[in-house]
Amino acid sequence: RHPCDVIWSCYLQNFRAAPLAAACRSLVHLAHAYVAAMRYWLHHTGIFHPDVMVLRYEDLVANASVKIQEIAGFLGLGDADAMLSFAARAREKGFIKTPSYTQVIEPINARSVSHWMQYKPFFDEVLPVVQPMLEHWGYDERPAAVSKAT
Repeated sequence: RHPCDVIWSCYLQNFRAAPLAAACRSLVHLAHAYVAAMRYWLHHTGIFHPDVMVLRYEDLVANASVKIQEIAGFLGLGDADAMLSFAARAREKGFIKTPSYTQVIEPINARSVSHWMQYKPFFDEVLPVVQPMLEHWGYDERPAAVSKAT
């Protein structure tokens, strides 16, 4: 997911854990925390070489069924049907302990793609901080293009 969308999403959350709440005190603090977390991840994947699949959220939104099949294949699952109907399963569970509960029970959608662009003036100080991660993950500061595959 575009780093600025991640940062904006976190900024809007009411995290109860003190370290997360502290990181969310400003967009710039969140940007530094995001970059630190990503650098930590990249450093350790370079050491331990875990078997991971990198998937851009925008690609998942653009072609969910194909990408979910790819995820199922990566995980060694033969059938991705249950993964395709995750929102229905989440609604059946009733209570899910996550700040984004209302999103977990919805199907995959593009509402959160490039959502940060509506607030771009507030990201003037954020963009230079996240620039290394924008480059690493292949993003720029323009809105992400999401087109539905046919």
